[in-house]
Amino acid sequence: MGDIQESNQNAGEASIPKNSIVITISEDKMTAYGSFILLEDGPHGFTPEGIFDQLKMKGIKFGHLPQEEIKAMLDALKETTDNVVLAKGQTPIPSTNDTLTYFFEMDSKKAPKENEHGNVDYRELGIIQNALAGQVLAHCERGVTGRAGMNVMGQLIGIKQPVRIPLATRIGKGVAIRENGDEIFAEIDGQIVFIQGKKVSVTPIFQVAGSVDFSTGNIDFRGSVVVSENVHAGFSIRASGNIEINGLVEAANLYAEGDIIIRGGVQGGHNSVIEGKGTLHALYLQNAKVKMDGDVIVSDSIMHSAVSAKMVKVDGKRGLLVGGEIEAMQRIQAKIFGSPLATKTVLRIEPDTEFSARLLEIDLEIARHQQTITKATEAIRAFEKMIQQHVRLTPEQQRIVERLQPTVADATVSLRSLQEERVEITEALAHLPEPMIQIVQEMHPGVSFQGYSGSYVCEEHIGGCKFLLTGHGWKKIIS
Repeated sequence: MGDIQESNQNAGEASIPKNSIVITISEDKMTAYGSFILLEDGPHGFTPEGIFDQLKMKGIKFGHLPQEEIKAMLDALKETTDNVVLAKGQTPIPSTNDTLTYFFEMDSKKAPKENEHGNVDYRELGIIQNALAGQVLAHCERGVTGRAGMNVMGQLIGIKQPVRIPLATRIGKGVAIRENGDEIFAEIDGQIVFIQGKKVSVTPIFQVAGSVDFSTGNIDFRGSVVVSENVHAGFSIRASGNIEINGLVEAANLYAEGDIIIRGGVQGGHNSVIEGKGTLHALYLQNAKVKMDGDVIVSDSIMHSAVSAKMVKVDGKRGLLVGGEIEAMQRIQAKIFGSPLATKTVLRIEPDTEFSARLLEIDLEIARHQQTITKATEAIRAFEKMIQQHVRLTPEQQRIVERLQPTVADATVSLRSLQEERVEITEALAHLPEPMIQIVQEMHPGVSFQGYSGSYVCEEHIGGCKFLLTGHGWKKIIS
């Protein structure tokens, strides 16, 4: 009968005097091979049982080929044969994550179309989208939990659980979740508002046939507001959705939880503020004070204004930015910065620290919940051991046991939610653009930059280029 031996890289033929088998294991431990060395005439003497015994001695515990396959292979074995598969591991199948598909246009930053005079035709922009009651706005394709694997040594190969999207965190007012739990639909007719790229709502629209003046008074509306003409000085509009104005805005106050669209531009004043959580689209800003959580996109000019936003862009026919103070978290872009008169123009880039601060909060909360779960679980095990030893619990100990299980369950739910939020924030941080100031055409003296790592003052005429804000100050890059 043939001998069965372990693999030995340095063994010579002298150490294999008769029929033998050398068992080897792949580097990933997913396959075990046998090399059959036949040196004697006649039957080789190998048996399935002997091979199984040697696999066991080698530590191979999983994935053995069936006995009938081994026997068939041995029956056909007539000469020395290398790398015969004797055991195969089970390859893990990874999980798939939930994916959410929206059935509406999510991008509120569409480039406005210019006519031959450099004016913008917002009628073709399609920024405002309407929904009908019952209309499906989003569908969640649920991920599938995969299957763990195992190598031939019997070691488990784990898999990650699917990343779930709780739809309840993605809906605002005027929408609901279908009974199947996978679709978001509109409950009412109205305007789709996508707030901060996460929550979808449907709000009704309030129409002002003329101007906002003494005939209407101030407007405070839970929905979107559309004004067909102008907003006069001294009046205000507050909306929980979008604000759309087809005419001019004088020294008035506007506040929207969504986007603001001003087709005729803004002639501001000292006591007027335009503020919103979405994106501002306007023809021009002059002497205006603007604070937006999203972007500010202007097609003609920003003059002597105070603007704060995620990104500020002036890219129409003139594309002029002159005077005032402009602050952005990501980018400031215009064709022309400043003027030949060296008008003082201050540009400031302040990268968003909200994500980083929230990550720190999440990590602290995760650690707290993990500690709660660990301590509560240890206490539960201790009480279970007491019960197994027939120790009678006191009434107070019984009350503690009854509270521990819900404590672990609640902490586990909170922990999962925090871990999901952490994944979302980490992915968002990875996609943030580099903070920069982009000069499309030219910049005049009198313009200055400020940032967390340094400042810059323009003292000479500069052509088109970019200035990147790095950890060591401003870096000029020629386009």
